[in-house]
Formats: sequence, structure tokens, C-alpha cells
Amino acid sequence: MARVKCRCGEVLEIPADASDRLKCDRCGAKIRIRRSPGPGPAAGDAAGDAASGDGYIRFACPCGRRLKVRAQDRPEAGKCPDCGRIVPVPESAYAAAGAGEASRPSSRGGGAGASSPEGPRTADMDAHDLEQLEEWARRFRERPAAPRPAAAAAPGLPSSPLSPPPISGVKMEAGLRVCSRCGKPLHMSATVCRSCGEPAPRRS
Repeated sequence: MARVKCRCGEVLEIPADASDRLKCDRCGAKIRIRRSPGPGPAAGDAAGDAASGDGYIRFACPCGRRLKVRAQDRPEAGKCPDCGRIVPVPESAYAAAGAGEASRPSSRGGGAGASSPEGPRTADMDAHDLEQLEEWARRFRERPAAPRPAAAAAPGLPSSPLSPPPISGVKMEAGLRVCSRCGKPLHMSATVCRSCGEPAPRRS
């Protein structure tokens, strides 16, 4: 049975009668399912399309959000819609996209050895990409954090040093962590808080 991995790290099995989207049991996120065509004359083309994706290069932001950019534009970086960080495109992602395009003519000629892939995956980052991401994260950590406004006391109630702190209005979701510095929610795969830039090492 085919499987798909959610951005929270949960691996889900795709039922045969599943729709185009699958809901993660851990974090509740909806995952788009890319189905590969059955075996036939175009099996080689399907293998080439899976290797090069659907014309997009996918990579991960340090906050945990998966990003994608158009492969034909070959941009140097992409902007995360969640945290606004400018994330450089890993060189390994370009290499994977180029390998998929290069393998398309050969796979078209010999479709007998083509296998049915599970679907395009996010390219893993090598040591150079990890070092580049760490450099970007260090720049954001060096930025001074904006001062947090003091919570206004309720009218008519005296403030006491023993009074509990006000309850934050942040909504928590299943499968998310909490930043130890600002208390904002974090993705399970995030390495840096998108709100204050605090490092958030993954728990083993």
C-alpha cells in the first residue's frame, strides 16, 4: 500500500478508495495525494514526471512549512507564507530536478524497467544546504526581539505578586510544540521559532 509523509512527521497509508486529499490523524493537516497512472505505454513518462515533480521544486523552511517554487524560473530563494522568512533553495533540490529531466528520454525508450513511484518527495538537504540554513537561522537569531507589551490589569482588581499570569490567547493544535521563549506554537519539524527566532531543537 502506498504511503505519504505529513509535515509533522507522521507516515500515513493511502487507502485504495481514498479521495484526492488525506487527513493526518496526528495534526489534522490535509495532505494532497498525487496518484501515478497505472502500467501502460506511458509508464516511462510517468516515471520521468515523478522524478522531476510537477514543475515545482519543494523544500522545507526552518519553521516547518513546506515551500515550493517553479523549477523553470530557478529562483535562488523562496519566501515562507507562514513566518515570512526568505529561505534559500537547496542545491540538492535543483540536482534532483535536473536528474529527473535528464532521465526522461531514457525512460521513454525503455519503459519495461520503469517502476511505479509513490510520488514526488521533498529533496533531502546535504551538509552544504544544512550549513547554509544554519547561517540564515543565525542571522535571524541575532535580530533583537521586539519588546512584549505588558498585560493590562483588569479594572477594579488589585494586582498581586501571587496572581497567576494572564492566559495567552494562542490556540493550540494537535501535533505542535510550544516555544520555550515566547510560548507560540511550533511545527514538529521546526528548528527555529517563527515568532521570536529562538532555536527549537527537535526532541528525540
